[in-house]
Amino acid sequence: MATNRWMMACGLLMLLLPPSGVYADAPPIPDVAAPYADTRQDTLLDIEVRDGGAGVTRMTASVGDRGVGLVRVCGQACSWVGRLDLRGIAKGPQTLLVKAEDASGGTSEAAQPFFLVPQPYVLVSPTPGTSITGETVQAQVTPYSYNLEPSDLAIEGELLTPEGESLAAFSGQGGIDKSIGLPPSAGAELHYRVNVYDPARNVLSEQLHRLYREPAGALEEKGRVPGEIVDYDESRILYRTEAGDLLLRQEGVGPDAVVFPARLGSPGFAALTPQGAAVLASGFESGSFYTWSEGKLSLVREGTGERGEARGGYVFYDEGDGVHRTVFDTSTGLARTFDGSIYREAALEEDGGLLYVSSGSIARLRPDGTVQPVADGVGEASGLAADGEKVLFASDRRLLQAAGGTVSELTAGLPGGAAAHRAYETRGGWTAYLEEAAGSLRAVLLPPEGAPVTAELPFAQAEIAGLGTDGTLYLRGNGRLWRWGPEAEAPREVSSDRGTLKALGDQWHKALGDTLFLVRGTAGGQAGPQWPAGGALSARRSAMMRPCCSGSRRRPGRRAAGVHPCG
Repeated sequence: MATNRWMMACGLLMLLLPPSGVYADAPPIPDVAAPYADTRQDTLLDIEVRDGGAGVTRMTASVGDRGVGLVRVCGQACSWVGRLDLRGIAKGPQTLLVKAEDASGGTSEAAQPFFLVPQPYVLVSPTPGTSITGETVQAQVTPYSYNLEPSDLAIEGELLTPEGESLAAFSGQGGIDKSIGLPPSAGAELHYRVNVYDPARNVLSEQLHRLYREPAGALEEKGRVPGEIVDYDESRILYRTEAGDLLLRQEGVGPDAVVFPARLGSPGFAALTPQGAAVLASGFESGSFYTWSEGKLSLVREGTGERGEARGGYVFYDEGDGVHRTVFDTSTGLARTFDGSIYREAALEEDGGLLYVSSGSIARLRPDGTVQPVADGVGEASGLAADGEKVLFASDRRLLQAAGGTVSELTAGLPGGAAAHRAYETRGGWTAYLEEAAGSLRAVLLPPEGAPVTAELPFAQAEIAGLGTDGTLYLRGNGRLWRWGPEAEAPREVSSDRGTLKALGDQWHKALGDTLFLVRGTAGGQAGPQWPAGGALSARRSAMMRPCCSGSRRRPGRRAAGVHPCG
């Protein structure tokens, strides 16, 4: 009998235990702050869950089989936020399911009922910013209306040039799925227009997307994301979705992580950092600076300006007062704020230091607070660009170089409106710049040692797109991207000039719209560049570098020891 009583007690105890997956050490049940229960919601569902602490490492939200990861946002308090796209889900009562997970795998869930009242919309593919590498566009259009049957809806679409010239048109009833051939006149940018009409020819929807087109032989596709690429490195792509959220795709890690939900503001600046990402977002009255790392979004500073710059693990941004600027170290969380009124211009360096112009002098403010004089008596110097201790800057139409205690003039013929990293660049010991001479434009390469090399350019306007550590130079001109190097006789056409170019290791990559490409040396298989009549192209070596501080070129002024003035 004693044995039976013991077995009965054990049975009762088993009935009192929590169900599988719910333990004393499981995370607390999620506290859903938005949406409110039993409220009417549209197709973009903004979600907020109050932070319960207790070691929650992951929070997800779903409606039916549609789910999204939430990001932990911390300012004065922490919460988990995100946005779920419900387009295509039937209207009526729905349930938001929120699931919390801790490091040990323990989970807890909360359900929030709401009523979905979606707006009619049209699902259009290709989406905005899509890169087209072939000779056709696969046009897919699916209208959703909650008052009319899809078969009652007429669809008309068109591919256009940026100037509005029609390239191809298509139409259908209820839906479109057609392969549209591109005529030879199609350029590097296309506009994709789709209209949807009801039976009375009232316009229910009108969409206009920008698409990009690249020659199939010039670039090799390396990755494609469902949005517009904002930044990238060897293994990560930061991109903006059509709904405005910033997401991160990391090689070998999935699914894509939410870095910055659009409900917090509009990102004006966003960049990858070694620890994650940095975002400057504008709100209703002012901007805010955030950093993201390992699923956590931290509010660093409210009341900022909109301008930002990132190098290495540092971010340089404007404070909201229009005077002060801050260098923020994303690895340590330390911030250094400066009075921007004391310098005309400043540039962030890889080590977190600042190169700046103040009172006719150029100096380098080291991260430890010490100041290194670079050049004195430089007058209205602007456009700072540095490679180690070598510093390039402009004064009027002159390009000057400060290195080793000496200031030298490289050219007195910079193009009008010249800017650092566009009209001149320096990297890995190499220097490149554009020069107007005898009514023509040419590119000049200065190697670390030896004589300069020049190339006459057959277009009147150009800018530097990138300079490699081996002297490879990329130029934008005549709507195209060109590649040239110290051993090349002439620049070669690579692709269109659209997109962002970046050297990753010893390979060049280009991001355009939703696609990351590996840049090949030339537009493989394509004909060479078509030069205008009489547009000769040549490359030659010359002696271009000369000291500017001699004779009448010297101007009085304060100088640092060993540094010659050059005004």
